[in-house]
Amino acid sequence: MSRTTTLVRVMLALLLIFVLVGAIACSDSSTDEATTSTTDSTDADSGEDSSASSGLDAEQEDQAIDIAAAYFVAKTDFTKDQFEWTLEAVAQDNDGQWWARVSADPGDASLEIEQIYVYSPTDSDFWFAHDMGTGIDPATDESFPEEVRDELSW
Repeated sequence: MSRTTTLVRVMLALLLIFVLVGAIACSDSSTDEATTSTTDSTDADSGEDSSASSGLDAEQEDQAIDIAAAYFVAKTDFTKDQFEWTLEAVAQDNDGQWWARVSADPGDASLEIEQIYVYSPTDSDFWFAHDMGTGIDPATDESFPEEVRDELSW
């Protein structure tokens, strides 16, 4: 078998995997409710820290954190397990796109808690990195939709 044929088969297999994952993700129900909140509380049923009552389901929240962590790790010399990851704020813009602020807490007072911003396009189950940094202020940053700026600010 030629190298080109092998490459084509591998690419088709990867494409099939992505289509299957997308189909599974699309079968999950999601809420259309526009919700924003930044309350810190403990979920009495699960005992887990629920940092943002967001309007997203737990899987969507986990995906937002995972993308934020992957973006952060790719841009720094740190690993994901060196930080505590928290979904701090979630907002939905007027077009239905979700935006989230995720914090990466190193647990070390000598290091700052990093803020990573991610978004999920309308009718998508995927999250994408938007920006990160301790000096970003969504309230005044025009790269964020105006209707979500206050909710994402910290």
